[in-house]
Amino acid sequence: MFFMGMDNPKDINKLQGFGIGALWIEEPAPAADISGGVAPEVLGVGATSLRQQGVDHWIQITMNPPDEDHWTMEVMEKLKQLSKELKIGEVKAEFFRIPKGENPYISWEKRERDKAMLFAIGRGDLVSRLVEGKVGQIILGEQLTPEYNDDWHTAKKPLPIIRGLEIVRMWDGGLNPTCVWSQATSLGYWHILGAVRGENVGLEQLINIEVLPWESEYLIDREDWQFRDIVDPAMFTREQSNSQRSAVNTMIELLNASPEAGAVEWRERRDSLKAVLSRNIRGKPLFVVDPDCKIVRRALRGGAHYPKDALGRITPTLEAYKRASGLHSHPTDCVMLGAAKLFPLPDLLKQKKRPRRKPQPARGRLSWMGI
Repeated sequence: MFFMGMDNPKDINKLQGFGIGALWIEEPAPAADISGGVAPEVLGVGATSLRQQGVDHWIQITMNPPDEDHWTMEVMEKLKQLSKELKIGEVKAEFFRIPKGENPYISWEKRERDKAMLFAIGRGDLVSRLVEGKVGQIILGEQLTPEYNDDWHTAKKPLPIIRGLEIVRMWDGGLNPTCVWSQATSLGYWHILGAVRGENVGLEQLINIEVLPWESEYLIDREDWQFRDIVDPAMFTREQSNSQRSAVNTMIELLNASPEAGAVEWRERRDSLKAVLSRNIRGKPLFVVDPDCKIVRRALRGGAHYPKDALGRITPTLEAYKRASGLHSHPTDCVMLGAAKLFPLPDLLKQKKRPRRKPQPARGRLSWMGI
């Protein structure tokens, strides 16, 4: 057996021309962040080194459950799909999971001690992965919306799209344009129906490749639906290369939309969303997200966050949030834009402070007892 460290991209070159019969990748997912671990190229280059004669070639990956966005969560399904497309035969792959408590060498006391230690240092996000043996989510800083609870705010089944009710689309621009669909129901609930996000593409590409196909799939007779489009005010800015064109003009041309600018002040957007997430109606959350809307769920439960330094200090500024959150800032910004427009903070505060009416004596006929 040959043991090779793979912490640096240059280390991958060690596998080149190295004829082996089996590849064993140990702990490719980092323990506490998302920047370390073993790169997917180790799997790719390592597979090309499986050329030893006279043995059945195999690859094994052993690890603690990773962050849900880690490359190991997707590679198996992609590999199966590619094997069918390229007609290279069936790729045999098996996934083994050790249930919590099955390892006899880890006592209940140790698990509870580990859990307490992780909570004590503010890393409760690591409990599911390192203690309970579940795929989890790494939160690298202070969650932007701690009011959000995935179990509480996520619908138990796909949300219905109510015909005859206006569909509100929220938009964020830039190189990672994002669109989130929602409906505000007659009972006061806000349903987040779906979301799409582009990566290093323009708004026109997002609309043609993601938005229109989504609406064609979920909105039968798309022309019969009424849309309201709330956009980031920056999307009204004209392109430097073409003074006649802006992101809003693209929406008008491709969707026949009537975009309206969302709130300019970021604090207003953020505080409106926080207030919405804190409200309930008849014991149920006002804000309800479809279970398949993973982009929004992932962002709200920690993908959108403020950075934290080695001393545990938080930097709660807009610039720090944008830089630390990366891709997750875009769906969060969309939902914040919608919250500030549909549920203005002053209105929510009035509802919260509204005094209860004193019970009044019932009016009606007097009974034979005179009561």
